Amino acid sequence: MKINNLILLFLLVPVAMMAQQYDNKLRLSGGIETEIFDDVDFKLKYEYRLDKNIASFDKTFLEPEIEVEIINDVKVGAKYRFSYNNKRNSREFEQRFSVFGNYEYNYDDFEFTVQGALQYGADDIAFISGGDNSELVGRYSVKVNYGWFGTKMEPYVKYELFHHLNKKGGALLNEWKLKTGLQYDISSNSSFDIFYMFENEFNISSPVDANVLGLGYEYSF
Repeated sequence: MKINNLILLFLLVPVAMMAQQYDNKLRLSGGIETEIFDDVDFKLKYEYRLDKNIASFDKTFLEPEIEVEIINDVKVGAKYRFSYNNKRNSREFEQRFSVFGNYEYNYDDFEFTVQGALQYGADDIAFISGGDNSELVGRYSVKVNYGWFGTKMEPYVKYELFHHLNKKGGALLNEWKLKTGLQYDISSNSSFDIFYMFENEFNISSPVDANVLGLGYEYSF
């Protein structure tokens, strides 16, 4: 019996290792930000993504956002994303909506941001696992920025956890991301951002671990 169990374990381990896939991705983005009313900001972001070891088009999207500061250091907002996706060897238009709230706390040269978001619509994991693109997802994140005194550089690190809330059979956690980057102020109203992010998917069919390199530019007025 022990020998049979060892043989079974020997056969299953390679299968389990093969189940997790690996990828390298690239994200390029540009955006604008402006204050349209007191304590009300409008943002517009465009992003282009490559996957499959940065050799294949993944998606491109346009995402407007409204953010309101309701009390000191507490903000709420909403986003809408309209995207064009490379989905299962065909290309389709998709959309999603999200609402969020965050709290910021400053200590010396550090800024801590805790955010909770509720997202409904097309989801990256739904594309991979064959979902119906109407996922309700909770996203919970913690971000730490460091204001590098005397420089135009601001390094940061961010951790985010994804919670699929309307999955058949019950809600479950299915992804986390760890991101570290550096924001550089080109001028008083423009900045450049470079980051590395590791993505880990789990509790889905064909999960992917991915290394992501990102470059972004933002202009505020």
